[in-house]
Amino acid sequence: MRRLQFLLLLLGVGLFIYVVQKAGLGRILFGLRLVGWSFAGIFALELVIDLLHSEAWRWCFPAGPSAVSRFDAVLARTAGVAVNVLTPTATVGGEVVKGMLVRRWMPLSEGFASVMIDKLTFALGQAIFLAAGTTAVLTGLSFDLEERLLALTVLGLWIVAVLAFFALQKAGIFRVGLGIMRTIFGGSGLADRLPGEAAAFDTQVSEFLATRRRALGISISLHVVAQFARVPQYYFAMSALGLDPSPATCFTTAAGLVFIEATMFLIPAKLGVFESGNALIFSRLGYAAAEGIIVSFAMRLSEMASALLGLLALAYLHFQEPAEVETRVTPLRRYSGRRSRL
Repeated sequence: MRRLQFLLLLLGVGLFIYVVQKAGLGRILFGLRLVGWSFAGIFALELVIDLLHSEAWRWCFPAGPSAVSRFDAVLARTAGVAVNVLTPTATVGGEVVKGMLVRRWMPLSEGFASVMIDKLTFALGQAIFLAAGTTAVLTGLSFDLEERLLALTVLGLWIVAVLAFFALQKAGIFRVGLGIMRTIFGGSGLADRLPGEAAAFDTQVSEFLATRRRALGISISLHVVAQFARVPQYYFAMSALGLDPSPATCFTTAAGLVFIEATMFLIPAKLGVFESGNALIFSRLGYAAAEGIIVSFAMRLSEMASALLGLLALAYLHFQEPAEVETRVTPLRRYSGRRSRL
């Protein structure tokens, strides 16, 4: 797994260098200067998107959204995103960080269950946004018939994968995994029974999906709204470059980028993928590829600024006074009937 991550990182770095060289560093810097104060609007929307995703995560807590305050949920999620953006762990490392950070307010199994459920609702939100944007992408971009069929096939496979992920969560991830181990390798002490935390994790996830449909729907809806907030981000960036974009163009661009990100999520920090994807989409819309790369750099700088705030959030949670944490988890212990691990 580490070797695969390293190879994907090298691929991303190579693609990033190629894209920068193709556009020209001087042209990119000049374009970023043109963005100027419009970056404030782009970054403000980035913070709104972070808040929407954090609120969507709160609705995935097995103990209910009130288990963790909005402020603490934003801090924990922002810290996790910072790890995803600033380290070569693709989208995995930050999820572990999020699960570990919220264990001060809930049992470990509940924290990781909420992270896994949120991954599902995030993916479903992406699927809804992409389904809404498919027509715009296929009609707005100059694809030939083969490219359209390929795009539809990849999108269909990705949606099938999301639905399979949903079915796996309902069946129990660890339960299914150990069942496969028993089938392949036969019975063993490990495979004959689930470890305590793993069994609790499976139970929390499956019960949530079976009984908390309203919370599930709210979480998905918030993720969808967050995806649509990308549209005005592109409007700010493209308008600053004098491209005179229409709302339909911005929607097409945002949908195309979400599609590329969803299918290339294993590449750490979307390095190179984000820039080359924007270049491809802009060129198909009739703009210069370099203009797409400049817009992607403005978006990436916004994401990096948010990640730096995430590092501050991580430091704050790390050095938070234990006494404050103990006081805040007491109501949750009474609710769950289990002792939280600090």
